[in-house]
Amino acid sequence: MAKDAVALSLLGGATFLASFANDHPGEALIAHIQTAHGVDHYRAALIDPDQTVLIGETPQGAPVGYAMLTPPHLPVATDDRDIELKRIYLLSGWQGSGHGDRLMARVF
Repeated sequence: MAKDAVALSLLGGATFLASFANDHPGEALIAHIQTAHGVDHYRAALIDPDQTVLIGETPQGAPVGYAMLTPPHLPVATDDRDIELKRIYLLSGWQGSGHGDRLMARVF
């Protein structure tokens, strides 16, 4: 589990940085990544029974993407059966060849 929290932190930080580095101030971006994608954040998510994290890996076990399912935190009415796809991230080198589709299939 600790290994997964580290992998998720690296994936979350890398994909967020790649997606938003061109339009967010550097210091604020780094501060956000340190909290919203820190190891402690993912460690807590992994032990929370109300959250599910699915990690996509290469055949050699290298993490390349993940999806995070949580209870909904939305400005609309929800019920106990609802879930929110909070995050779905895939490293850019793995996009465009079906890896995202397979990760989304695991979500469903």
